[in-house]
Amino acid sequence: MNLKEVAARLVFEHVLPPIRVVEIENPSFDQGKQLESGGKWKDALSHFCSLAAKTENLQERGSCYIEAAQMCVNYGRFGQARKFLAIGNEIAASLNGDDGLYLQARVLEKGAWIDDYEGRFTDSLRDLANSRQLLAQIPSDNWGQNEQTLASTLDHFSARAHVGLAMNREKPAENLLAARSYIDRELQKNLPPDNRGFQFAWLVRIALLEGNIDEAERYLREVKVLWRDKERGILAHYHLLKGGIAMAKGDYQPALQDFEEALRIREEVEEYPKGKADALIGIASAYWAKGHVGAAVVYAGLAIREYPLIVIRHSF
Repeated sequence: MNLKEVAARLVFEHVLPPIRVVEIENPSFDQGKQLESGGKWKDALSHFCSLAAKTENLQERGSCYIEAAQMCVNYGRFGQARKFLAIGNEIAASLNGDDGLYLQARVLEKGAWIDDYEGRFTDSLRDLANSRQLLAQIPSDNWGQNEQTLASTLDHFSARAHVGLAMNREKPAENLLAARSYIDRELQKNLPPDNRGFQFAWLVRIALLEGNIDEAERYLREVKVLWRDKERGILAHYHLLKGGIAMAKGDYQPALQDFEEALRIREEVEEYPKGKADALIGIASAYWAKGHVGAAVVYAGLAIREYPLIVIRHSF
């Protein structure tokens, strides 16, 4: 890890304030999940924390702390997320049987998210492998939707981690091949269109890293079809990918327009700091390529202010 990465992590751990939790009189796990789905992550956090403090059900309490950690991860508050995960793990370890195994596997999965966002891809793969081992201890006959979803998430983040290693020039061909294997496994499943689109989105990134623009454009066409009827928030990902392809082709003005559209969408429909930073760093990259250094510096500064770890990992 280099100095800029250490500095970015320090900002997240010690400078950005923790998210304030508001006590909810009648908290509900289902309401928290609905708020999460709607992008209202701070409100969801308050529901999960309030319910964790009130419920006598240990399995529910552990789940609440894990969900609370996820809300903090969404905002880049990794120190706060780790504290919730530590509590969730302690509760999970006290449970017997499948419930305990599942919650411990989820704690490791969330830890892998943090590893990934902090650029510690080898650590992420370790946590994912350990989570997968715990999940495998649950008899397949006992698997429900939760276990299936967790297995898919583990594959998704394994692919991400291998792409991250490739971007760091660590055995790129080998790691990109490994990433493709996880994505191919997911594409063999009966995924909903938005999830299937995300698999092709990562294939776009892999193709660009391999220098295969034609293949990247083919995968992007798959993404466009799968996401054509989706809410505007998900379209920001599409414009980031389209802008990334344009950058690879040297078409900097169209790339700039796509990154600007991604930023407009993020500002309109989502409170997602990393998403805004991805768009801002894209705009900065396009201006830099066009020779507009001053504008590039301004937008890069805005991106780092929005989400400091953008210096480690961005999405196009």
